[in-house]
Amino acid sequence: MQVYRDLLQQDPREGEPEALVGKTVVIVAKNEARNIAECVASASFADEVVVLDSNSSDSTVALATEAGARVVPVPVDDDGIRVQELAVHDTVQLVYVTPSHQYPLGVTMSLARRQALLAWAAAAGAWIIEDDYDSEFRYADRPMLSLQGMDRGGRVLYVGTFNKVLFPGLRLGYLILPDALVDAFAAARRVSDGFSSPLLQGVVAEFLSRGHFAAYVRA
Repeated sequence: MQVYRDLLQQDPREGEPEALVGKTVVIVAKNEARNIAECVASASFADEVVVLDSNSSDSTVALATEAGARVVPVPVDDDGIRVQELAVHDTVQLVYVTPSHQYPLGVTMSLARRQALLAWAAAAGAWIIEDDYDSEFRYADRPMLSLQGMDRGGRVLYVGTFNKVLFPGLRLGYLILPDALVDAFAAARRVSDGFSSPLLQGVVAEFLSRGHFAAYVRA
């Protein structure tokens, strides 16, 4: 983590993604599945109700269940997860979504639905895991602003990967966390499966410091 932490302390360079400036970014795992599991297990979500959309992959459901969460499926329509149905489950503490390219249907969550989900999370004091895997795949129009980019209440945990940007064998994922959760995740990382390779972190740090990642950031 040291290489990447040093990079984030540098002044922003021309072309460097503004989405990363001033945010707390923690590279926590060798793969994205591990990140999702730690989102559930590390942030005091065990034994809480976690909402997944009704088409979530079996592996995602298994990750949440194995972390000790009680999983509740919520339907998805052409605009994404049906936020209005979250009111039925008044004990929900966490919602997992893939808003940019819902798996497996490929639905993109509409702007109105994103705003509604963020408003619900703020009112309910709940958290949102935004899994941005496969966000590069879209069929029309420009990419939409991420939930994390729209979030003003610090309710979104953003899960991303550098595997698609650089090469699949990199196996390096990252989280953008609300400040309130950083300590819990850092503590969990120290006792879990260890840290990612400093060499691979150096590759990513160099890629970012040269501004190459800007082409992949939604403006």
